[in-house]
Amino acid sequence: MAEIKYGKSSAPRTARGRRRLKRKHLQDAFAESSKIISNPLPSRVQIQLARKAFIPPNISSARPLKDIANKAAISINEYRLNLERASLVYEAAFNRVEKEAPYKDAMSMVVNHAHQRSPKKKWS
Repeated sequence: MAEIKYGKSSAPRTARGRRRLKRKHLQDAFAESSKIISNPLPSRVQIQLARKAFIPPNISSARPLKDIANKAAISINEYRLNLERASLVYEAAFNRVEKEAPYKDAMSMVVNHAHQRSPKKKWS
């Protein structure tokens, strides 16, 4: 028994029918692939929250507070610099000045339109 595609029992005869059939196969394949639910990867924040804090076994193996304070100060400065960079990028992106359109008056439009038409119909 012949397989019926789009209400027809024979293969498509035109390019349009072949494209339609190809789209149908792609849609079916996408529907099949979207049914498979994959586990999403955790975000960087979720990974950091899941990570347990390091607690040194004794005080001698702990990092000095000076190092921890320096690292915090450096990270704050980097964060501030990143904010400044982002503000400059967004300011340049959102404060663009549009170019002015060339001035067109009625006479120039009539003349330009007349040049595009045939010489016999010069000013009509």
